[in-house]
Amino acid sequence: MAEKLLSINYFNGGISSGSKIGLRGSFRWGQGLDIHSDPDRLQIMPKSTKDSGTTVTDLILFGSNNTVNANRYFLGDAGALYKRTSAGSWSKLSTYTDAQGMGFFSGTDKVFFVSGNTEYQLDPSGDTVASGRSLNSADWHPVETFLDKVFLGNGRELISTDASDINLDSDTVGGGIQIEFNFKIKCLRNIGDWLFIGASSDNSSVAKYYIWDGTSSTYNFAYTLKGEDGINSVEVGDDGTVLVSAGKQGHLYQLVNLNTNLKRIKTIPRIEKDKTIETFPGSTENFQGDVLVGLSDGTSLTAERGIYSWASTDKNYPHTLNMNYAISSNTTTGVTLQIGCLLAADTNNLFIGWRDNTTYGVDLISGTGVQSTAIYQSLVHDNGQPFRRKHYKNFKISLSRVLRTGEVITLAYKADGASSWTDIGTLNFSVDGAIQTKRFKPDIKSRELEVQLTFANSGSTAPELDNIAIVFSDEDLI
Repeated sequence: MAEKLLSINYFNGGISSGSKIGLRGSFRWGQGLDIHSDPDRLQIMPKSTKDSGTTVTDLILFGSNNTVNANRYFLGDAGALYKRTSAGSWSKLSTYTDAQGMGFFSGTDKVFFVSGNTEYQLDPSGDTVASGRSLNSADWHPVETFLDKVFLGNGRELISTDASDINLDSDTVGGGIQIEFNFKIKCLRNIGDWLFIGASSDNSSVAKYYIWDGTSSTYNFAYTLKGEDGINSVEVGDDGTVLVSAGKQGHLYQLVNLNTNLKRIKTIPRIEKDKTIETFPGSTENFQGDVLVGLSDGTSLTAERGIYSWASTDKNYPHTLNMNYAISSNTTTGVTLQIGCLLAADTNNLFIGWRDNTTYGVDLISGTGVQSTAIYQSLVHDNGQPFRRKHYKNFKISLSRVLRTGEVITLAYKADGASSWTDIGTLNFSVDGAIQTKRFKPDIKSRELEVQLTFANSGSTAPELDNIAIVFSDEDLI
């Protein structure tokens, strides 16, 4: 039969919703891949390095910057309040009850946080903490600044303290509204001229969200998402994209405009049908203009619990889903792996609060180095004829530059939906030297084929992939 060529040289389509067909350049799975810096090459994302040493002993759920100094403050699920100085020194300031919300307000130069249904105010100039008013009982009391006020979710109430006259022990000062009965506010986000209010209900699989202008006596818009167990988190990208995580099945939505319901745009992959995954309110962030989401909780054993991005290279490319980072332990699955918090310190530094079984920590991504492990898995190839067997004869891996010290790529495949990967060979600097291409002849006969590249990087650099070329032929019709 005539030989044909399968050439894979586009990589910027992100994680595909389908196993065989997706956007141009999409793949079935990827971890730690940089698909946006140069959309014509496959590169590797910067590494995650544990920054907190042994200081952090619970799951960080919230973090806050401030404009008084360069210290960062973090609140853990067991109530521990931490400080990281500009020099990178970590300390535990005090311990409260739990972590329900946190945010900085430049109007008073204070960090507001909520623990044990009590509002607190931290002064970064001396790390003193003043306790304030008692709040209604709720799992979450999100904190957000909007229209020169600090707003807090207080069960079904949205309450505020006015910038010009703070009184922590007062009732609502400077405005506030109530949402519908049987719902509690779980997340808040300033989306420009409006405040997004996400809510959940303890007694139904219905999510509600509200849009408020900050001055009206009640919310301006209200919408329902049936079948979703609450609005978990919301984040805004530099391009104006408002990304919403809802429910426990990994569904991501986009707020397209104010007068229509949310539009579902993607689902986090690898979640079993009878299991769950959830994002906590503090595990989203705008980092370098892109929206990031960390997977926080749930019963799924197979979901890859890393930090995902919903981003595009520029206006000429579509938004795509990508798993940018794994935590520094490189663990990616299991119910005891949790991403609790994302905090962008500035344009170059991202903090990640995590739990890996009985170990806790905060990673720092600073743009240096590369992820120690990265994975690319192609879409399933069947040449549009899954009923015909193919003969996959020759493989060629081409890089955009030569291999460097510490760089290794392992090529593997799955045939006809096999449960495990079979190695074909490696490109290894310590064995092959500074090569830029390598050929393999595995002689595979199957109806369908998937290809995997695993990048193992022991140094400060990683290979850059240019092309995967596979020569194959179709065998008899059936």
